[in-house]
Amino acid sequence: MHSIRRFLVLMLSVLLVSGCSLGMLSYRNADWLLAYKIDDWVNLTAEQKTWLRPRLTQLQVWHRSHELGHVQRLLRDSHLLAAGAPKEDEIQAIYTASVLTLNRTLEQLLPDALLLLSRLEPAQIAYLERKLAKDNQKLAKDIVLTPDARRSLRAKKAVKQFEGWFGRLSTTQEADLIKRVDALPLLDEMHLNNRQRWQTELLELLKSKPDTKLFSAELRSLMLDPQRRRDPVYDQAWKLQQQEWVSIVAWMVKHATPAQKSRLQKKLGGYVEEISRLLQV
Repeated sequence: MHSIRRFLVLMLSVLLVSGCSLGMLSYRNADWLLAYKIDDWVNLTAEQKTWLRPRLTQLQVWHRSHELGHVQRLLRDSHLLAAGAPKEDEIQAIYTASVLTLNRTLEQLLPDALLLLSRLEPAQIAYLERKLAKDNQKLAKDIVLTPDARRSLRAKKAVKQFEGWFGRLSTTQEADLIKRVDALPLLDEMHLNNRQRWQTELLELLKSKPDTKLFSAELRSLMLDPQRRRDPVYDQAWKLQQQEWVSIVAWMVKHATPAQKSRLQKKLGGYVEEISRLLQV
């Protein structure tokens, strides 16, 4: 389900991270892409695929009519903030609103997820368990690196992401950004432990097959309130780090050059127009 959350984040923000034609194509085919991902996790039978596909299509139709407009408003708000020096609470408000639109989509998905997961065969649950373990092994590879190497990789990734929005950073901007990112604690090991803990709870739920009422309540908690199951130390550290990332974004926008602000606004404005075209379909 963490993977489902990440995939839906991608679909909800696909216009933010890809080119115009690719963004529209990805969103229009979100039902097919999500069906493909689910099959990759649990090895669906032909009957399950036939049952699932129209339900994902209905979810996509619902999202376009109920949530895509909210995403567009968030982009418009971001476009306005990019023109000035936004406060941290303004950026945090946009992030919070994006989480709400994600959770509303997950809420809409939940009844069908409940039916599908409750009907998985033991072999499919075992398949999912192996898939999750394999994915975790990939994440664990970075953790064995030295702390300095991990910080360096994180900093390079941050520079690349910011330059994707603002264009080339100056030497001073890049140095300041790296300094701010390097100051953040390394949470990847705690994140992996929390991820595995969550996955263990999901797998135990699937294997135990409790009554429908209990299964529904537990699945709802796992999907919509995963933070409640975090280790308290990790949860506090994660929240503090999220606040620091908000501060870094506010700092970057404030210190962007006019040309960088123009590039950022042009990209955001382009995504607003893309969504307008999607809403007209």
